[in-house]
Amino acid sequence: MNNAPLWLDKKEAFTKLKKSKDQGAIDAIINMLNHEFYDVRLMAIASLKRAKSNQPEIVKTKITQLFNTDKNPKVRASALKFIAKNYETDANTKVLLEKGLKDESYKVLGTALKGIAKTKGEDGLTIARKYANEESADINLIVGEIFAKYGEESDFAFFEKALPELSMMNKYGLMQSLHGFLTNQSDEFASKGIQIYEDEIKSDGMWITKLAGYQLLNGLKSHYEKRVNELETKIMSLEQESAGIEQKLQLEKDMNYCKAKEKEIGAKLQMLKENETDSNVLKYLK
Repeated sequence: MNNAPLWLDKKEAFTKLKKSKDQGAIDAIINMLNHEFYDVRLMAIASLKRAKSNQPEIVKTKITQLFNTDKNPKVRASALKFIAKNYETDANTKVLLEKGLKDESYKVLGTALKGIAKTKGEDGLTIARKYANEESADINLIVGEIFAKYGEESDFAFFEKALPELSMMNKYGLMQSLHGFLTNQSDEFASKGIQIYEDEIKSDGMWITKLAGYQLLNGLKSHYEKRVNELETKIMSLEQESAGIEQKLQLEKDMNYCKAKEKEIGAKLQMLKENETDSNVLKYLK
């Protein structure tokens, strides 16, 4: 490894080493965790899968030391991500994740947030809310991912505030999380996405976010179509069981609402496509 002077040479060497079952190859990867160049340390962390199985305690000690002492935030974040993924049930993982929340680097803080949300589930939502107003795109994107999975209607305000403030590419990422968030809410609340996606399609922003508007609007249409099918199945089941009329009437009301939204979105999509002039967007529209 030390005889590979160029970055691409080292990357190729790591590709070969991590596939090898040879003890010498495993030891070489572990030793590279102490390399003077941070990019080599990052490649070593990414190549630890076999080493972890072969020498679990040594790897755990080394990776924990990297997180605690490395001066490069990318390395600390990568080490913490490895710890959260591979030692989820270890008692010390919780301590390290909480330490990560106090790191001066947003990259490390974001990794800690994601790890806590994974290990604590809905309890991680409370912690994520504390960072909803951070002026960092990295944190905004991670908070958005957490809200997409665990968020409640009150968390919608985060997306309303963050989306206009992000650069176009980061906005694209947060829009995906918004969609996940909305489709986890009630049918009526999910409809808030219609206007947001339509506004993005009509905006003067980058074509990639305009295209995202089309994709997500179509995704919302599919969501309502799926809901219609789910509700129809529930209604049929109730009819077979001769269940209460009130429950059936509510399900029919919900189903009709979803049918109406599916039809509304379909009409909007057709109109928007007919009026679309962006050549980059048109390449992807069918």
